[in-house]
Amino acid sequence: MTSELNRFLENEKIDSPIIFVGHSLGGFIIRKFQNSYPEKVVGLLFVDPSHERLMERILATKTEEESNMMTKGMDGFYASQPIGIQNEYKEVSSMDNEMKELKLPTEIPITILASYQAPPPPFSPDDIKIKKELFNNWVESAPQTKLISTTKSGHYIHYSEPNLVIDEIKNLLNEIED
Repeated sequence: MTSELNRFLENEKIDSPIIFVGHSLGGFIIRKFQNSYPEKVVGLLFVDPSHERLMERILATKTEEESNMMTKGMDGFYASQPIGIQNEYKEVSSMDNEMKELKLPTEIPITILASYQAPPPPFSPDDIKIKKELFNNWVESAPQTKLISTTKSGHYIHYSEPNLVIDEIKNLLNEIED
């Protein structure tokens, strides 16, 4: 996906530097792109991004029965989604493994918008604690990273709180211009 994105940028003559915004799995894509083409990226905005260790950590806290139920539930949910989303879901495990090798960059500004809204079942408030811990680990590993949390939105922050996303894009632009 990152090489396709790079070809698109080149074909459309979109010059760097670029601030990338990635939601959910898009967070993996923009992290991988920045890692592959660091000279083209001047900032990253993650909107409730996927984290490569989240599901593994959550499932490790569940009983075998709960873990199987969650996995089957997610498989069933994604099987009913459009084909593009189904295909993404099939690749998540291999993407998780690849992303574990990548660190957040420390030389560019990064903002993470994280939803800590009470999750729908079968997820629990303890699962949100794991998500908070993982995102806080990112901030510790890349101290220029800003973490903004919300409980007003679920996973689709850009739908529920579009101004939060817009304001953070503006903040990144201002930070880069300084």
